[in-house]
Amino acid sequence: MTTNVLISELAQCLDRSESFIRVMLRSLAVEHKQNKIDLTDAVKLIRHFAGTSGEKAKLISELEARLHSTKKRELELSVSVEMLRRERDMLNKQNEILDRQLQKANDRTDRFEAKLHALTDSFAHLVDQRDRLVAQHRSKISQAVEVYENGRPVLLLKNPVA
Repeated sequence: MTTNVLISELAQCLDRSESFIRVMLRSLAVEHKQNKIDLTDAVKLIRHFAGTSGEKAKLISELEARLHSTKKRELELSVSVEMLRRERDMLNKQNEILDRQLQKANDRTDRFEAKLHALTDSFAHLVDQRDRLVAQHRSKISQAVEVYENGRPVLLLKNPVA
């Protein structure tokens, strides 16, 4: 008892068109009836296609191309990572420099604020002393008041100079 395989199933398994399979069957002198071939003939055909190095070469070249592109991408990524590391180190150094400059500016600001506070205290003290001196001076100034005695105007000094 022989088992038959449909040409359409064989074509589907080999990923070929049915017409191509029929041409190959004729070239290999395999008989087919009602779109069916014997199982042993189907195995011969499969072995024939397996022996073709064209597909293997194509597959190998595709895999090599993928490998090459993957290695290229990996190299690009490693270069990018190295560039980012160097940039990060440079930015860290720049950050340290800017932190030191900021600290110096804050110290300078603190000194200026202390000097401004001392200057403001000095001004307040000077203004206070001036106000006291003006008050003392006003209190020492003699004021004249005109009074009438016996119908005559007479100047009367309130704080006469001694």
